[in-house]
Amino acid sequence: MDNHEKRFQNAFIAGLIENGWVYSWQEGCAGYDRINAVISSDILTWLETTQSEKWDKLVRSLAGDLTGALALVVEQITRFRESPPENGGTYNLFLEGITVRGIKFDMFHAEPATRGNGHADLMYENMIFRVVSEFPYSLSKTHDAIDLGFFINGVPVGTAELKSPVAGQGVGEAEKQYRDDRIPGKDMVLNPSSGALFHFAVATDLASMTTALRGDKTQFIPFNTGIDNNAWAESHPADYPTSYIWKEVLERRTFTMIISGMMRNVVFDDVPQTRFPRYHQLDNLK
Repeated sequence: MDNHEKRFQNAFIAGLIENGWVYSWQEGCAGYDRINAVISSDILTWLETTQSEKWDKLVRSLAGDLTGALALVVEQITRFRESPPENGGTYNLFLEGITVRGIKFDMFHAEPATRGNGHADLMYENMIFRVVSEFPYSLSKTHDAIDLGFFINGVPVGTAELKSPVAGQGVGEAEKQYRDDRIPGKDMVLNPSSGALFHFAVATDLASMTTALRGDKTQFIPFNTGIDNNAWAESHPADYPTSYIWKEVLERRTFTMIISGMMRNVVFDDVPQTRFPRYHQLDNLK
């Protein structure tokens, strides 16, 4: 990553932090479990903070073995995500949660329709949105990394490869990197349905995205604000033309509403995947 791309990445991360995301860089993400594609420490914090009675009950059922309890939760999360997408996968995990030893745990909470419900407010306000730079996603390519990884409550929801035309690389090069180097298989986070819900190819001027990595068959769709991205650039001349991704799309409240109300499981070319709304469709949330 050259200096232009690094500045772009830093701006992306800073914008997310302003919106309430937690930041980790590669070496600070020791809790990432490459086999199960989760950040176990965030799962533990989420359960202890929002569902403490249920969590304590599970730990007691294992004679106080906290490590064993967390391992059971992670195992069930993986089993759920790897189940057929009709009733499994990452998207349904957020909607339905998991059951471990007869104890139901939620892994996500939509914004309450009305505030003032103590439990619902607690769940919603304590969700952990984390961005990881130089995301160490791979089991086999241990020195390889994706520019950004996005997580909610320890579960991966997306990735992004960043480029800068000033450095001679644009959105097309980011798409090519996904097609050539981010191949689904043993790396669970890259697999449609059971892995991340979206993958953004983002240059400073243009963006595209896909919900299903399929090697050279991967199809990206534009994720811009209009022709040549002029709509955002003209109204925000001091910002990067693609800063709407972190300022609007991944803003915590908006992103929560996208997951809870605008995404769907679909099958395209016999590949289960998640349908992510186009940028202009987000006007319904404003």
